[in-house]
Amino acid sequence: MRNRLALALMTGISFTALGSVAPAQTGGDDLQLEEIVVTGSRIARPELTTSQPVQALDGSVINARGFQTVADAINELPSIGISDTPRGDQTGNSVGRNYINMFNLGSQRTLTLVNGRRFVSSNPLSTDGASPGNQVDLNNIPSAMIKRIETVQATGASVYGSDAIAGVVNLILKDNFEGAEVDVQGGISDRGDRESYRVSALVGGNFDQGRGNLTFAFERSRERGLLNTDRPSTARATATPGNAANTGPNDGIPASITINDHRLSEFNRDGVLFTAPAPVPALALTIPDPNDPTKRVRARFDANGNIVPYNVGTYYTFAYASGGEGYSLAEVTSLLSPVERNVAYLNGHYDVTDRVKLTFEGSAAWVDATEPANQGEFNTTLQTGSSAALRITTENGFLSDQARQVLASQGRTAFFLSRALDDVLPDNAKVSAKSATQRAVLGLEGTFDVGDREFFWNASGVYGHTGGHYSTVKVNQTRFTYAVDAVKDASGAVVCRVTRDNPGSANPDIANCQPLNLFGYGAPSDAARDYVNALFRQDYDLDQAVGTLNLGGEVFSLPAGDVRMAIGFEHRYEKSVFSPNDASRNGIGRDVPVVPARGSYDTNEFYGEMLIPVIDRDMEIPLVRSFEIEGSIRYIDHSLTGKDTAWNIGERWQVTSDLMVRASNSRTFRSPSALELFLPQSSIDADGQDPCDSRFVNVGPNPSARLANCGALYSQIGIGPGDTFTSLISNVPRAVTNGGNPDLKPEVADSWTVGTVITPSFVPNLTLTADWVDIKIKDAITTFDLTAIFSTCYDAPTPDPAICGRVTRDAAGQVIDARLGYVNAGYTDFEALTLTGDYHFALEDVGVTAIAGDISLNAMVQYTNKLETSVSGLGYDLDSTNGEYANPKWKGRFTVGYSDGSLSLAWTTNYLSAAVHNVTYTSEDRDILGVGAYFRHDLTGSYIVNDTLTLRAGMTNVFDRDPPYPVGAQGLYDILGRSFFVGAKVSLW
Repeated sequence: MRNRLALALMTGISFTALGSVAPAQTGGDDLQLEEIVVTGSRIARPELTTSQPVQALDGSVINARGFQTVADAINELPSIGISDTPRGDQTGNSVGRNYINMFNLGSQRTLTLVNGRRFVSSNPLSTDGASPGNQVDLNNIPSAMIKRIETVQATGASVYGSDAIAGVVNLILKDNFEGAEVDVQGGISDRGDRESYRVSALVGGNFDQGRGNLTFAFERSRERGLLNTDRPSTARATATPGNAANTGPNDGIPASITINDHRLSEFNRDGVLFTAPAPVPALALTIPDPNDPTKRVRARFDANGNIVPYNVGTYYTFAYASGGEGYSLAEVTSLLSPVERNVAYLNGHYDVTDRVKLTFEGSAAWVDATEPANQGEFNTTLQTGSSAALRITTENGFLSDQARQVLASQGRTAFFLSRALDDVLPDNAKVSAKSATQRAVLGLEGTFDVGDREFFWNASGVYGHTGGHYSTVKVNQTRFTYAVDAVKDASGAVVCRVTRDNPGSANPDIANCQPLNLFGYGAPSDAARDYVNALFRQDYDLDQAVGTLNLGGEVFSLPAGDVRMAIGFEHRYEKSVFSPNDASRNGIGRDVPVVPARGSYDTNEFYGEMLIPVIDRDMEIPLVRSFEIEGSIRYIDHSLTGKDTAWNIGERWQVTSDLMVRASNSRTFRSPSALELFLPQSSIDADGQDPCDSRFVNVGPNPSARLANCGALYSQIGIGPGDTFTSLISNVPRAVTNGGNPDLKPEVADSWTVGTVITPSFVPNLTLTADWVDIKIKDAITTFDLTAIFSTCYDAPTPDPAICGRVTRDAAGQVIDARLGYVNAGYTDFEALTLTGDYHFALEDVGVTAIAGDISLNAMVQYTNKLETSVSGLGYDLDSTNGEYANPKWKGRFTVGYSDGSLSLAWTTNYLSAAVHNVTYTSEDRDILGVGAYFRHDLTGSYIVNDTLTLRAGMTNVFDRDPPYPVGAQGLYDILGRSFFVGAKVSLW
């Protein structure tokens, strides 16, 4: 048995996983099991299954597979979509976070619990980061404390309340632990980067003759970051510009093509010169070609401030070039954010009497994360307003003699400088995010008798607080304007014009002005950088208080058994405060002022649950060994959104000892978060796929309507047949208005599941499950973003003027403003099949006697039949992602393991089926439509040296498989490459 247990832990799945039935596994009909509570129910039961699909991972999988955090283990499950993680480009408060996203329905629709209780969120009242909601950052939970992880699909709101639309993730912590363990793990990639380590200690013991126990864990971990340029799949910088060879929607020529080494030729770090503030190549300043004076080439500054020839590479259209000396976004995009964690957790209980137990938890976590590079600030011909190209006159004191001569030879006294400000902002404009989370739980639980029946009760209070901030350095726009206008004073020294013209000014911005040299990368002086830069910081606090009272037991008997019931009450209070610093609040940068915000709400919720046995095997009904019905209902009174109800009805039919059928039908909900309710109107950077862009005008859910509606725009801006229109907002974000909506109502979902668990007696130790999940979300709370506005306006046969009026265009058709915001409008339809299999056997049982040990086979597969989303709720912006890169039809994890009791080995294969970029695209739209199937293989092993020491090691992505071209950085594919880890656990006593 020791062999099989070790093997199960190595493969990352416990024997009670997958909703399997323990009695059927053992073949013992008379096996007596202690009653337990399974996630998704508050009723204790002897069986390990409910009517909902439940999966469980043993906590030891985290060490066995070398995962850095709890989230890493959960995210490998096929049912988990693209979660919010430290991987990929991030911003603001999302840097370094770990939020779980079940079924790709949004991390705000997955409820995360700890020991069946809510945990305070780490998602502040700010749009500068992850999706809005009450997400729990799993960085706050030490992996050493995890006993097991249970997930319930498509339900949970009637038992736990808001947010459980996609399902529930419940982290069950260790208790009654006795001993002391120290665990150390280190990792590195085969490229010598992405170093990581994790050190944890777990100490526990009983006291007062076993009446109480204290278990304490401390964990520290750190992982170093990466940039896009550190991996070939992202360093190649793929992009899809419009194809100049395309002549129409039916010519067999794709409207867009795939290029590598994508660069924005309109600017770079040294500075590109234009004769007018527009990204038109004809308006670029040119100079004679040194290799052929009869020709002219475009011009840029070099590091010495001289005007030299500029290599634009292969130019395609605005914001799209391949190669050359243009700006590369890959060089300022993060691939992995470094995260440092320090987490302490205390779990304990004490038997006050034989029937009353005191329980308590306390935790504190400090998380420090940094986005190692960020797309900072620019002054370019692609942008407008304060980010537009800078008009520079020849009076500027920093112009070199050579530059003056070049300009004078063309009779120019001014030009426009298009440039990135990477050398003005420090440390690659990185974003720093820090948080501290504290939580305390105090509970009492017990039993009492009424007649000959025993009932249980429990009461608990939870208080949690998360405080933190995120910050970055940006330019003070007023000071930047002063500093750029640099001239010479009477002595010939370069000074700010505003200082020269206002001697003795008491205004510190004027008196302390330091001239800023922008001619060539590295030209700005430290004094000028210090003068123009300002720290923009946003602080936040989140408070959560929850009080619960539960009561239950066996209320009466039926012929098939006892009817079990649980009732309860929960009061929850949530508060969020957002406090920008003076620089942010006063709007001294290029964004509009960031408004402080605060909001709070509370809910009173009553709930009940009942488990009714209808048939048992003593009734001797053919093909019905047992049949039971369970139901739960929850009544919610929300202080802001009013009253609502969630419910669930399920059945569990044990056909034979080998076959069980389960089904459930539920109504779940998600109340609006503080962000969605209270966010003040403010400016954010946004981009979106403009339907009238020539690359997209012939695609979408209603191409004929789109072409007709865009035709009206083309006529207005003077675009004729054969002309092309490139919308800048499709490529370059710009400031738009966004805000909350205090009139929001909860979003609701109608869900049902049906499935089976097969434990064939003729194949011992085999468990197979299959579950169909159907979730339909209506009145979805969503931000009416640019994509939704665009599609709803241009794809509708009769556009709504109110929706189209949310976007403002200039005379050239470019978007210059938009009004976004949260609404109850959208819907989502999701359908999937989840399959699991678990089989283990001794080698000697199959005739292999030369090698002692056990083999374990495990498979977890998800087939997504549908994932369709309409943000507007009208269907014109219907986004069907099933089969796309972010949502392939098939996802799987397959593990083969071996153990002889001391040595354990496991080979794990993660699988993604072939996928496309967009399911609506044809060969007329894009040259590369999709990619083939993707496999990633991991090898792990451990060796129990003795009762004190266990060693482990592993290799992730054994064959160093990159994401398939041209996917690049995408959440489901491995972007980090082959890496290694080694670890050791020492049991001190």
